[in-house]
Amino acid sequence: MKNQPVFLDFLLKEWLLLASVAGLLVSSVHLQRIPSFTGQDVQFLLTLTALFVTVKGLERSGLMTRLSRPLRNGRGVPLKLVVATFVLSMLVTNDVALLVIVPLTLALDTTRKDLLVILEALAANAGSALTPFGNPQNLFIYWSYGLHPGEFVAAIAPWPSSP
Repeated sequence: MKNQPVFLDFLLKEWLLLASVAGLLVSSVHLQRIPSFTGQDVQFLLTLTALFVTVKGLERSGLMTRLSRPLRNGRGVPLKLVVATFVLSMLVTNDVALLVIVPLTLALDTTRKDLLVILEALAANAGSALTPFGNPQNLFIYWSYGLHPGEFVAAIAPWPSSP
C-alpha cells in the first residue's frame, strides 16, 4: 500500500511524459501501425537526450552559478547579464541560459528588471539560434543534413558568409 502514493506522485510529476505516451498510443491505433524509426532518428534522439542530461548535470553541479558571480560586480551589470545570456545560450540551450541568468537578475538591485528580463530572453533566442546545440530545432537540422559546425553557423548567421 505504501507504493501507491509514490506511484501517484510519479504520475503527477511526469504528466507530460504520460500525455506523450497516450498520444503515441492514440496515433498508433488511428494509423493501425507502430511508428518506425531510422537509425538516424535514433542517433538524433540519443544526442538530444545526452544534451539534456549534460545541461541538467551542469545546472545541478553549480558551475553556472559560480560562473555568473563575477557578473554581479562593477559597472554595466545589465549589459553584462544580456551578453552573458547570449553567450551562455550558444553553449547550452536557451531555456537553461534563462534559468541561470533570470534568477540572478531578479536578485540584483537594479531598476527596470522587467525590461532586462525581456532583453535577456531576446538575447537567449538570438544566441541559441547561432549554434547547432543552442536549441533542439537546430540540433535536428544539423544532424539531419550532416553539416559541419562551421557550415551550420555560416548558413544561419545573420551576416553574409561570402561576398
